[in-house]
Amino acid sequence: EIVYQRPIDRTKDWYAIDSWLNNHEMILERYQIDPVAETQDTPAPVTIFNPFTNEGKDMIPDLPDMIPFFDPLQYWDDFGKSGMAYNPLMDFVAYPRLTRDGVQSIVLWDVNEKKEIAVVQATIGFSNGPIWSPEGSQFVVATLAKIPVPGNWTEDERMSEELISISKDGTIKRLTHLTDQFQHVDIEGYRWSPDGKKI
Repeated sequence: EIVYQRPIDRTKDWYAIDSWLNNHEMILERYQIDPVAETQDTPAPVTIFNPFTNEGKDMIPDLPDMIPFFDPLQYWDDFGKSGMAYNPLMDFVAYPRLTRDGVQSIVLWDVNEKKEIAVVQATIGFSNGPIWSPEGSQFVVATLAKIPVPGNWTEDERMSEELISISKDGTIKRLTHLTDQFQHVDIEGYRWSPDGKKI
């Protein structure tokens, strides 16, 4: 049974279904195409859509100091090229930030209080995005164990990834110590178990 259908002008924009945000809402990534330049604008806006009520809410990527052109080396698992990783309750969001001196960071932002909660070093090219736990209390993300000097990357710094978790109160916890045993560590993906007990 079709519960939702709408026409889309392919000369302007089109949608991709990224994933479910929670048990009743899904994430639709809205690609906006410039018909003259034939390029897509990034970061891509996101529509949080409830197929059971036929209601949608547009989330515009206008967070403080958000990277203006978000093109990660790998699409963020749940949020594609939008760069906005909302938790299931949508009261917190993690997003990419690039400072003027070239530091790539992942920022945890309190949506209701409109304030920064925590900042961590991102992997090269923002290739690993935040993945929220099923209940939305924390997210896990890959970060660099060895903080590089912008513009002077070494191979060891590029390949020194570890998993960390960040809770909504800003508590940062290192989950792995892979670089204690291996010279090069490249974490390509991770996922929570449905009960939120394992990664």
